[in-house]
Amino acid sequence: MRLVILQSPACEPVSLREAKDYLRVEVDKDDALVTKLIKSARLLVEEFTSRSLIAQTWRLQIPSAPAPHESSITGYVNRRQDRILLPRSPFIKLAGCPKIDEHEVKKYHVITGFNQAMVCLNRELTGRESLQIDFVCGYGEFADDVPEVFKQAICTLVAEMYENRGGEVVINKGTAKMLKPYQVVRLT
Repeated sequence: MRLVILQSPACEPVSLREAKDYLRVEVDKDDALVTKLIKSARLLVEEFTSRSLIAQTWRLQIPSAPAPHESSITGYVNRRQDRILLPRSPFIKLAGCPKIDEHEVKKYHVITGFNQAMVCLNRELTGRESLQIDFVCGYGEFADDVPEVFKQAICTLVAEMYENRGGEVVINKGTAKMLKPYQVVRLT
């Protein structure tokens, strides 16, 4: 499985002004740095929770499996499935029809309402077919659409990264505890 971003968010959930206010920074000399830290913090939060905060478009690619005689060599278990869980939440919409071996699948439906949206194909996949699904996920297109808990986590991470420049960037225990209820539980 491969997940590739096709369209990045149009804005960040936390503005430069909000981050500087949180940091209590009044000068403009570190604006470029703080802007980069905001993006890094958002990416950390998104990776930790498997959520996209601002609307963004992703491509899920599932390559074809090796030939049956190769499966024992590679350890690959032949997959036969017609339901694909999308690895990012919250789901907004598909960006086009799913594709199997570059051919659009016309008969499918999407099930939402869980942590992960599920694309249901009206046929089983053989292990020799590749699958591509483009989808949009996020809380909305604007910073105001993002729940406050994520903004708080981003500000906390920005402050930590600002104070410890050059240090290891990780989500600390307090921020992890704040975000834990929002982690997408992988059903795959």
